[in-house]
Amino acid sequence: MPCATLRSQQPFIANHEPILYPMGVNWDHWEGSDHYYKGAWMLHTLRHAIDNDTLWWQLFKDFYQQHALSLITTRDVVQFFNERTGRTWDRFFSQYLEYTSIPVLEYRLTEKAGNLSVSYRWNADVEGFDMPVKIGKEGNMITVQPRQGEWQEVMLFGVKSDAFRVAEDLFLIKHRQL
Repeated sequence: MPCATLRSQQPFIANHEPILYPMGVNWDHWEGSDHYYKGAWMLHTLRHAIDNDTLWWQLFKDFYQQHALSLITTRDVVQFFNERTGRTWDRFFSQYLEYTSIPVLEYRLTEKAGNLSVSYRWNADVEGFDMPVKIGKEGNMITVQPRQGEWQEVMLFGVKSDAFRVAEDLFLIKHRQL
C-alpha cells in the first residue's frame, strides 16, 4: 500500500507528455508535472514489479554509491537494473519514460464451479511489454506475467468475480474488464 503522500500525487499525473525527450534536445520548460509525479509512481511500480524489498532498497543504495559523482544516462539506469535483477526492464522503462500513456491490463473473468478463470493481457505502446502485476482478491493476491497483446489465463481458486481486484495501489496502471 503506498503512503498517503504517494497516493495524493496520483491526481497530478496527467499523462500529457513523456518524461523523457529525445537525447540532445534541451527541453527547458515542462507543460505539467508528470516528470515528478509519474516518475515517483514509476519507481513505486518498479519496486512492486521486482517484488523483493530487500533487493529493492539494496539497489537504491548501490546505485547511489556507484553513481554518486558521475553523469549518467537513462541507458545507465536501465542497464544497472537489468544486471542487478537478472531481468530485462528495457520495455518497462520505455513505456513509462517515452510514452504518455500508461499500460492497461485488460482481462476477462469467467466463474467456474466456485473458482474464477482470469484471462489477461497488457495493452501498451511498447511491443512486448511484459511487466508482472498482482491480481486476485484482497489479502490473497498472486503475481502474473501478462504480455502485450498475448492472452494468458490463470485460475483463482475460491474467488468470485465480485471479489476480483487488480493491485492498482502498487502499480501505475489502468485496468479494464472486457
